[in-house]
Amino acid sequence: MYTYEPFTLLRPMFITLLVMSIVLCLTIIITKKRQKYINWFTISSISIVNFILANQLLTFHFNILDELNLSEDSIDNVANMMFLAISALSFVNPFLYLCIRAWEQSRQNNNRLNH
Repeated sequence: MYTYEPFTLLRPMFITLLVMSIVLCLTIIITKKRQKYINWFTISSISIVNFILANQLLTFHFNILDELNLSEDSIDNVANMMFLAISALSFVNPFLYLCIRAWEQSRQNNNRLNH
């Protein structure tokens, strides 16, 4: 009987990518003044890299399942859920940055017109 050790060894990598995506999202939301290091290119690059790495990890996960002749249903779907969360945050983060930036610019323009 096989143990589930290969799957638990991949979880810290999924968790690290998920934490990176969450920290990036919080950085976008919380940062009031946009620093010169936080721009759309940086946000997009980190999001794309996170998505590619999560996709590769999920591929390894399914390759291990295939090599051990285990069905997908016999393993809990933690990896699938983490992949979906990372993917969602990877797509939302750049758009969130653009929306917040546009909102801040419109607010600054309104303040200039009022004064």
